[in-house]
Amino acid sequence: MFKILEISPDAVESEGHIATAYLKVSNEEGEKFWCYCLYWRAYFPYCPKPSKWGIGEKLIKNLVGKEITSTFSFVNLEPVEKTNTKDKYIFQNPTTQTSDATAISGKIIETERYDQKDYKKKIGPDPKKYEKLIVDCKAATVKVGVEKGKFLVGDFISCKKGMLNAYIIKVGDAVL
Repeated sequence: MFKILEISPDAVESEGHIATAYLKVSNEEGEKFWCYCLYWRAYFPYCPKPSKWGIGEKLIKNLVGKEITSTFSFVNLEPVEKTNTKDKYIFQNPTTQTSDATAISGKIIETERYDQKDYKKKIGPDPKKYEKLIVDCKAATVKVGVEKGKFLVGDFISCKKGMLNAYIIKVGDAVL
């Protein structure tokens, strides 16, 4: 569970109609980080029927302080590398509220295949060439896409620059 501390709209289609947003969240240990919510509009629609939490400023006011269940993915903008240090972190420049200047480090706890159906629809990578790593970064568990077979479960990896994306599953007890 994560608590929403702050919301910063990114793309706004019209007055009060937020399409994408940045979220500042904290985990149960109080560690804080920013993440990007690409599917904001799908989670909190404004038409044809508005979200039960409202739209625009009312939506933001109603969501700040709420507990969410979310998964996170990391889009690496620099190469992912194996590291000898056993550090686990999500680091962001404290002077920015965007998630595209994020560094991560952590332990691979699992691997996951990409979906062949998504590849055939041209909305996902080739599962014969790429896989998802499930990485324990202490503040959150993060999925990272890499070349298949490059890393093993138990390896520690790091990436100096990427974008942290959030996929919200629940707000409080409400499944989205």
